[in-house]
Amino acid sequence: MTDSRMKLSSIGQVQSGTWWRVQPGLWAAACFLLFIGLCVAIQAYTMAPAGDLGRTGDEAGHFVSSAMIRDYALLGLGSNPVRFALDYYAHLPRVSIGHWPPFFHLVQASVFLLTGVSFAAALGFQAAIAGTAAALTAAVVYQHAGRGWRGSIIGAAAGFAVLASPYLLRNISTVMLDTFLAVLVVLSALAWAAYVRSGRAIWSVVFGLVASAAILTKGNAFGLGLLPIVYVALSGQLRLLANWRTWLSAGIVLLLTVPWYALTYRIASDGFVYSWGMDYTARAIPAFSRAALDSFGPVALAGFAVAVVAFSRRARRGNREETILSCAAAAVGLFLFQIVAPADLSPRYLIAILPCVLIVSACGIAMVAATLCRGSETVSRWLPATAVVVGLILNAGLTFRVPPTSPDTMNKVARALLAAPESAPLVLVAAGPNGEGALIAAFAAFDASRAHYVIRASKAFATSNFMGFDYRPRFSSAAETAKWIAEHRIGWLVLDDEPRSMAMLHNQQLASLADAGQPGWRLVFERPHGQGGVRLFRLDGTAATPADIAAVLRQVAPVKVIGGSPDPEPPGPDVPRR
Repeated sequence: MTDSRMKLSSIGQVQSGTWWRVQPGLWAAACFLLFIGLCVAIQAYTMAPAGDLGRTGDEAGHFVSSAMIRDYALLGLGSNPVRFALDYYAHLPRVSIGHWPPFFHLVQASVFLLTGVSFAAALGFQAAIAGTAAALTAAVVYQHAGRGWRGSIIGAAAGFAVLASPYLLRNISTVMLDTFLAVLVVLSALAWAAYVRSGRAIWSVVFGLVASAAILTKGNAFGLGLLPIVYVALSGQLRLLANWRTWLSAGIVLLLTVPWYALTYRIASDGFVYSWGMDYTARAIPAFSRAALDSFGPVALAGFAVAVVAFSRRARRGNREETILSCAAAAVGLFLFQIVAPADLSPRYLIAILPCVLIVSACGIAMVAATLCRGSETVSRWLPATAVVVGLILNAGLTFRVPPTSPDTMNKVARALLAAPESAPLVLVAAGPNGEGALIAAFAAFDASRAHYVIRASKAFATSNFMGFDYRPRFSSAAETAKWIAEHRIGWLVLDDEPRSMAMLHNQQLASLADAGQPGWRLVFERPHGQGGVRLFRLDGTAATPADIAAVLRQVAPVKVIGGSPDPEPPGPDVPRR
């Protein structure tokens, strides 16, 4: 087979007498719809549509930040965006742009412009993203592991394998960045392959733009900067480094991303769990290696390794393997960057390279099977597709984990509070990071009038960094805490006594007051939650005035939002209503 475009020795070509022909466009559309349907079914199984955003500590920040951008576009366009963000934070203190780049939030805000701000819209967007990641994987494998019905089977199996990976499977029911980043990483790899194949500057520009979008989604996408270097190392095409068109993409990435990160690095680095250096890398190499085994599975990793070696050799002999080697280079580049950048050791970060790994792996398994059946036309008709399907099913069986169901307690607390006839604007939430975020996100979704201000107890009664490290309580006794609450006319208290919440002294103080029957605290809602329970108290007393609200906000408002400094005056008590 001499055609350089026919990968894997033309595995699975459809002959003229084949009884069933595959229409690539129709097949790709069917895969896309099928995968989205599966994602919606997974969300229904985990009860995500009725759940709150307390599954991770980050998803509330992504939801509230997107809601803020949407509301600014509708209600505040033309006003000072930093002032608008500060006012928004005063009501919903989980605006996190600055800690994360804005591209995902801008895209999700565009969805909210069409649908309104809701958990259902955010989860529908996540289903579409995950379905796109799986469909892209299937389509690329179909193109490069043999077309026709055999290629369609191999591609569909690879797409299913993406959704079966345990970390992505869990992510489908959360409002997170990682799956969105995975789509951008695949598109970056495809753009680079198109550039190498054609040599045209336009594809270098496209690669630079898509890579910039990925980097402005999440910082670990800086690993895409290593993609050209790894590609050259695998293919031996040193001429690419001497081509001005290659450096055109680098210039675009630097121009579009460096200003943002220069402006916000101090905010973003406040969320790093570790510090730069060899100590982190020494931890990261074994941690992410174990995570890769858990996420991708042993069969997929073996197929990936075989494909990288085999296609690298083919490329050095003059065969054009741009797409597969580009996907391999993207996966390797992001993995290498991840073991250097000290954000955290979360296995979830590897979702970003999952589609690329499975594209390369499926092609590697199919290539091995085609090699084994060389010379036997009958066997070659079915063995490659069978090998990929069996291999990926076996791999999924080794890695699959049933995703957990979603909590809904904070949604119910917020609805109970909003249904109360009393007017009390200040709501104090005492919980762990997930619980605080879940309640704030619930107010973002349900309190369209913005009549309330959610006050995080972790900010009012303690100091710490973004990740909760360097924790220092403000008061040494429960009596001081009670005095502060009374003086600032807090109207509501949401108290979560799960273990992570009770690990903080200020929450222990609040729990002791509640358990002792603090005068004027009326229990209006209670529900078990996790390893503890959540209680909602109405705190009797005079409702807070604008001056009281401003006094509280002076103590809990951020020093910086979106990298900018606030005005000298405290945030105003109102944000435009929807």
